[in-house]
Amino acid sequence: MLHFGHNDYRKKGLLYEKILLFFSLFIVLWTFPLSSHAEGTLQSLIDNAPKHGIVKLPSGVYNETIVLSKPITLKGVGQVTIRSCSKNPVITIRGQQVTLKNVNVEQCSSVKDTEAIYVTGKNH
Repeated sequence: MLHFGHNDYRKKGLLYEKILLFFSLFIVLWTFPLSSHAEGTLQSLIDNAPKHGIVKLPSGVYNETIVLSKPITLKGVGQVTIRSCSKNPVITIRGQQVTLKNVNVEQCSSVKDTEAIYVTGKNH
């Protein structure tokens, strides 16, 4: 018969705790990934960016409408398209000092004369 000393049980307990911690962490990271192309909307990235910030957009097609109401730069990295088929403009610019770099804008609405980019406000 095997006899384990007090330290052997303690080592086994620590091993089980480490295994449990590892699997718990794995499940959490698997359920809630740290980053993802769809981690939020493009608008939420814009809203969370500081004034005069640069939002770098990875290659892809972003199907949504956005409003730019502060000084900001949207910079496409690779092939970037922002598109919307709604009756609203794809991009509404309300703020000053807004820059779009390497970004394609596509309005695919069936409503005639729907703007792709709508600029409102003063001093643009």
